[in-house]
Amino acid sequence: IADAAAAFGAARLSFADARAEAASAPGLIAGGVPVLRRTFHVAAALADAGGHAAGAGLAIAGGIERLPGGVEALAPAGGALPIEAFASLAGSLEEARLEVARAVRVIRSSPDSILPGQVRDARRQALEGVEEVEHLFGSAEAFARALPGFAGGAEPRRYLFIAENPAEQRGTGGLWGAYAIVRVDAGRFSFSSFRPIQNLRNLPPDAVAPPNPDYRRNYDQWGGAG
Repeated sequence: IADAAAAFGAARLSFADARAEAASAPGLIAGGVPVLRRTFHVAAALADAGGHAAGAGLAIAGGIERLPGGVEALAPAGGALPIEAFASLAGSLEEARLEVARAVRVIRSSPDSILPGQVRDARRQALEGVEEVEHLFGSAEAFARALPGFAGGAEPRRYLFIAENPAEQRGTGGLWGAYAIVRVDAGRFSFSSFRPIQNLRNLPPDAVAPPNPDYRRNYDQWGGAG
């Protein structure tokens, strides 16, 4: 992790130098030529975005470095998820997401036309890359913030766990065949024994509100809502 942080720090400095170079003398010389002027603007934007992406890497590396035991603190231990370790990373993940979001905005604001083919392709590839990473960090941050509640960090939680038969496909997966109750307490999961789905109480269709009119029309005749 320390090596990663050092590498991201060096990358950020290199991107800063590249941005300054693209925005200085060569760009001024090319000021009267639209294609060259726009090329230097794109080069400066990509370097600026690279600096923000490197800053995101620094934020993640720093967050992991502060964990007791480093990256190994994120692995399950003693049969439990390390919910406190993930929760403590939420701030670093948010910082990383915001840095990459800035990178996305910088590239989007750069010229996207009247460019040489190689420059246009580089801009497109860079934008696709940072957009993907922005989505990744957004998901990771949401996971880190939601995990303690989901995994029983404050109090035990109970969930219905359905086993589906993939040989009989339905819209959300396979036909429900069995179920269990999952209890999660401080990151530890325990399952009840599995029982056939037919053991569940079968209610009259009108006793349960349908999720939508189509469901009632298609499945109430088979007792689906019950």
